[in-house]
Amino acid sequence: MRLEKYQTAKTLKIIQYGSGWGYLKNRENELANLSKVSNFVEFPEDSIQEEEAYFLTLLNKGEFPCPNVNEQPVSYCFSEKLRSVLQLYVANNPKNWFAQYHLGVMEYAMGEIKKAQDSWEKSVKTKKNAWALRNLAMLERNEYGRIEKAVTYMRESIELLQGNRNLTQDYLETLMKAEKFEECVRAFDEMPKELKNIGKLQYCKAFALTKLERYEEACEIINDKFQMDDIKEGDISIADLWYELYAGVLRKAGKLQNEENVESLVEKYYPLGALDFRMHTS
Repeated sequence: MRLEKYQTAKTLKIIQYGSGWGYLKNRENELANLSKVSNFVEFPEDSIQEEEAYFLTLLNKGEFPCPNVNEQPVSYCFSEKLRSVLQLYVANNPKNWFAQYHLGVMEYAMGEIKKAQDSWEKSVKTKKNAWALRNLAMLERNEYGRIEKAVTYMRESIELLQGNRNLTQDYLETLMKAEKFEECVRAFDEMPKELKNIGKLQYCKAFALTKLERYEEACEIINDKFQMDDIKEGDISIADLWYELYAGVLRKAGKLQNEENVESLVEKYYPLGALDFRMHTS
């Protein structure tokens, strides 16, 4: 992306990409009253990637793509200026489901939840797509606390686009929050083979199996050989599941007599070891 930095007395014109922070060149008639920060920094045209091209085309040409609904969005960005341009575009191009979807993303990022919901609902009504349905599910789950409605949206989303890793994870996690553990296990078992080797998705199945007290099956997943590549230091999810799972194993075997000292007893028989990503203080 060609980069020229401009600033007003109050702020720099900044916009956020999925890949980092960048400065977007505004239309020429808006630059007259701005002072350049640098006359030297410039990026070649061939450095523009698809994720920048969406929004540069909108700003420079007043156009926005309308891809196939099965294509996963490659980037997101927002600013008040960009939103106002996209709002005008959507008003003149109401049949572009993708523009309505991105407008909802910008509105949500700016804390305007109801407007975001309206935009995503319009996106789905314009052309049924998994992405806006997924976002509506997250609104219901995380903002409104209406978990059953969230499950319904995620079911619709996953039916439209099976085999997508991110949508599948959101679906399984929503089923877990809804305590629909049988459905969670079934959804995992029905997934494409290539998804079943992903640690995060295996964790979801093991979580559901543990809640169903199907400990032997859960132990086939969560054991000292388990790997979850995207786990971060400080994550307690595996540790919590480990102690719940192996406490159940000990309880079933009649070895868990003292419920007040569960973690110590689990450690005695089934040490967490290398799967302990919790932060510890000395």
